[in-house]
Amino acid sequence: MRKTRELGIKYVKTYVGCAQSTFAAVVDALRSEGVNLVTPEVEEEIHKGLVGLSGGVGNLSVGNCGALTAASLAISLASNIGRMKNKQDKENRWISYFNVAEGVAKKFMRKYGGLTCR
Repeated sequence: MRKTRELGIKYVKTYVGCAQSTFAAVVDALRSEGVNLVTPEVEEEIHKGLVGLSGGVGNLSVGNCGALTAASLAISLASNIGRMKNKQDKENRWISYFNVAEGVAKKFMRKYGGLTCR
């Protein structure tokens, strides 16, 4: 996670937004370890969607933290619960719920006292 943090600090200066910078940092840190979470083409499309979620949604500083949203997205992707798995057994969704809660959300809450943009 150190690599992710370092890249996140660098990327927020380049991409000027917490959500897209966080997601790019997670993806690139994993790639540097040989884990390809998404293809570069898919990453580009996700980046487009995350730009508007930065700064607490639309840079209004009132919604969910963009960095938390992007980190949760990355964890959910890694959890690999797609439509078919979810349709076959609705309980599969709890795999992603648990991974997001334990991987980032609870830590974020402890550190910042909430999940909203600061």
